[in-house]
Amino acid sequence: MERQYNASYSGSSEQEERAERSEHSGSHRSTGYSGSVSSGSSQTSQAAYDDSEEEIDLQILIGDLWKGLFKFWWIVALLAILLADLAFMGSLLIFKPEYVAKATFTISTQMTKQTSVGEIDNYTYDYSSSTASQMAKTFPYILQSDLMQEIIAQDMGVDEVNGEITAEATDNTNLFTVMVTSDNAMDAFEILKSIIDNYHKVADYVIGDTQVNILTSPTIPEEPDNVYDYLRNTIIAFLIGILLGCGFIFIYAITKNTIRREEEMKEKLNMTCLGTVPQVMFKKRRKTINQDITIINRNSGAAFQESIRALRTRLIRRMGEKEKILVITSTLPGEGKTTVSLNLAISIAQREKSVVLVDCDLRNPSIASRLSEEKDTELFGLKEVFGGEKTLKEALQYMKEEGGFYLLAGREPMENPIAAMGSGRIKDILDRLCEQFDYVILDTPPCGIIADAAAVASYADAAVYVVKQDYAPLYRIMEGIQSLSESGVKMLGGVLNGAESGLGGYGHNYGYSGGYGHYGRYGYGKYGSYGSYGYGKRYGDD
Repeated sequence: MERQYNASYSGSSEQEERAERSEHSGSHRSTGYSGSVSSGSSQTSQAAYDDSEEEIDLQILIGDLWKGLFKFWWIVALLAILLADLAFMGSLLIFKPEYVAKATFTISTQMTKQTSVGEIDNYTYDYSSSTASQMAKTFPYILQSDLMQEIIAQDMGVDEVNGEITAEATDNTNLFTVMVTSDNAMDAFEILKSIIDNYHKVADYVIGDTQVNILTSPTIPEEPDNVYDYLRNTIIAFLIGILLGCGFIFIYAITKNTIRREEEMKEKLNMTCLGTVPQVMFKKRRKTINQDITIINRNSGAAFQESIRALRTRLIRRMGEKEKILVITSTLPGEGKTTVSLNLAISIAQREKSVVLVDCDLRNPSIASRLSEEKDTELFGLKEVFGGEKTLKEALQYMKEEGGFYLLAGREPMENPIAAMGSGRIKDILDRLCEQFDYVILDTPPCGIIADAAAVASYADAAVYVVKQDYAPLYRIMEGIQSLSESGVKMLGGVLNGAESGLGGYGHNYGYSGGYGHYGRYGYGKYGSYGSYGYGKRYGDD
């Protein structure tokens, strides 16, 4: 495996001063203070603080919405396509064509003529405005009556009339338009003909003898009267699906409860943020490019390298002179605790301090395979020491090319490691390591899943809690911290890892260390099958 060195950072006073300045500014951020407030301006300062809080909340919401869209875009697309398909297919199944047959005619009622002598047996058909008004009200009821329906059905030889009959009268005239609407064009025509032929059988009982004069003869309708716009309705359903998907993303964004900023570590976890490690990405995917996320790899970027050195300086300052054993853990796999552990070991070694990195994740060891996957180097860990296969001296390996630190890490998982951790044998090993090294860094399993980390932490001097930005739910983080605190270990603080800049970075310019593209192997590759060893769900990478 190709390795690139940057030894000029080791012992550099300029870098230490920069780290000290970064630490000083970071301490202000973690405590939530940005400076002193002069007397007499408390109201102005409070108003400015409230405006800042509103701005931060808006930035967080925008960041969550953007991440939600990036994460759940497929739900939006799926809902839009699904509703569009349902609308189209439903239209084909539900839509019924409506054929309308029409006829316009006049109706006159029979009138008698009178003379001075008396009535003459002479009849004419005429209408008056009052008669027309009465017929306009009565005529539709005649056509829609049950008697009329029975006569039409009997005339057509069917059990039920397949159509709807309506009538409209022209005001102050005896003009009427009869319309029959049916899903069958021939039925609409036949019903209308039957109405014209049999109308008088019902009308004579209601308004007397009448005469019908057809002005517009009925014809068989050639096309449906209702035209269904499939494209329009499909587009509307598609847009509704997009709105529903966006609503889901909005609910997701406003209900998220994770750690996104340094300030939230103090506010939500009551924990000091020791540093922020930016997300590392690479521009090129070619295997010829070194994609190890370590500070000795220049491709990982200056921002990442500087963040690790600043973190190292703060940790060393906060650890007492006799405190050597440091536990590094997280809530879930995939938060980058192994990345932080590895780079801290390298960074401390660059300070010309002796340091050993111990892989205490005996259920799913990963450091050995990461450091020597392209080499024939044989590495051993706690499993081999516990089993008596190797002595502690034989198991320790000096990683000169990887940064100049010692490593105690094997490849094979160990069954029931909690028994070995709780037996006290781990304490003997740690005591012997403290005699040989200035610092002992323990990379433990995620404490939010199993109790291994708490068992190891009971023998440690201090602990650092790695929190990946916007990853683990807040309640899971608090459960993990509670589990770790029960061991009695001194909690130095937390590390916000994988911090993003830009729209998804919640307003802070954390910076991208290496550009764009593929995640490197350390910290963001496949973590392993925790489900096989009782870890439950595979939460991601580490």
